[in-house]
Amino acid sequence: LGQVLGQRFRSQLSLQVGVDVSQQRLASTRTMVRKYQQNNIRLYLSDGTKCTIPCPSTSSAEEAESERKEVLRAASEANRAGSGSKRSRKKAYQSQSVHDTDENGHPLRYFFESSVSGHWTWRKPGRFDRVIVDAECTHDGSIRHIAKFESWGWDTMEKRFLADERLSSLEQLQRDLLSNGFQHLKPGGTLVYSTCSFAKRQNEDIVAWFLHQEPQAKLERVDGRETWPCREGHIPNTLRFDPASSGSSGLFLARFVRLSSSGSKLT
Repeated sequence: LGQVLGQRFRSQLSLQVGVDVSQQRLASTRTMVRKYQQNNIRLYLSDGTKCTIPCPSTSSAEEAESERKEVLRAASEANRAGSGSKRSRKKAYQSQSVHDTDENGHPLRYFFESSVSGHWTWRKPGRFDRVIVDAECTHDGSIRHIAKFESWGWDTMEKRFLADERLSSLEQLQRDLLSNGFQHLKPGGTLVYSTCSFAKRQNEDIVAWFLHQEPQAKLERVDGRETWPCREGHIPNTLRFDPASSGSSGLFLARFVRLSSSGSKLT
């Protein structure tokens, strides 16, 4: 995904911000960040379909240190309060926050921050150079996920993958994630939408809907794709990886660029 975003995705001075509604997935991400000693990363627990994420901005050393101390104080208080039962730890975690809500009143809770280079504050909403919307999906393209039906029971596959209610709910979630992610993108910035589903309804149909809804979005060709073991999707400039063409699990990718700032909700 980093390659699809472009060469400027990671640099010594870049900062990455992750958002997920699942505490378990964030905890797994934190483990991987620590394991591979990745820096300049902050994670938030929030609903990615609604929240407004603070955008890092350069600041003085004094301002950055003041905010860092506030983060550490909140974490320390939560740790002390959460030393008892499982219920009290959960309650303490839910109170562990520097940004309790965003500017629109949606819950936004600080979760984790790795070592950060330079001096930054995270107080104001803003736009990002790059955005990844790795959307929740049916996971029907994931070989590892399909293997779980050995324990779940193959008779549950229709309910999990094919039920109209399930698919309709997921498609609305995907549309909302993509729309909100795009609102955080700077003019000229790049957004990548991805799923691990084979379903056209969760991939090309979402892309087509978004292009119709958002006049400032344009699909962009992925540089270097000719050397990758993939095929073009049902819409030009989208990519599909699958067992037949890639020898891998399923992955769908679409890269958008923001043409201008017209109509943006962020300033």
